[in-house]
Amino acid sequence: MSNKSPQQPDLDTYKDAVWDFLLEHCDLTERGSFFVKFHTSGRFDFEKRIRARYKYGYHRNDSRTGFDIRQKEKDAELRRKAHLDAKTSKERKHILSREEQKKVYEQMRLERERKERLERMPYLLRVIHRWAMQPLAQKWYNKIIVWIKNRHNLKSQ
Repeated sequence: MSNKSPQQPDLDTYKDAVWDFLLEHCDLTERGSFFVKFHTSGRFDFEKRIRARYKYGYHRNDSRTGFDIRQKEKDAELRRKAHLDAKTSKERKHILSREEQKKVYEQMRLERERKERLERMPYLLRVIHRWAMQPLAQKWYNKIIVWIKNRHNLKSQ
């Protein structure tokens, strides 16, 4: 094989041979990416390896996993899909946690306002207000409110 690129009709076959070579010399990352590594003494050596795949159909399996190139591609696709699923799950979880945080902050704000409103009330109303507001407590609460308003009106006259 010379330094020239192959003829146009053979280009797809040549690309497949290069891709096969890369797959045979790569590791898969946890996220499904290909980590390609190989050593070559030069361009001629590299072209010789490609020609072996392109012209003679040479292929080898990964010695560590026992996968051929098709199995590697499938494994990479499955890893990529698992990574994207985990990523989507984390994003959903983060969005939910943000919504939960908003709810908690809103509850804290309402509680703080309630406490401030309670602190501005007269002592007797505060005591009654802190009860469970059962019907009897509510009745007395209303009576005291009316009594305080009447008392306040009398003072202002």
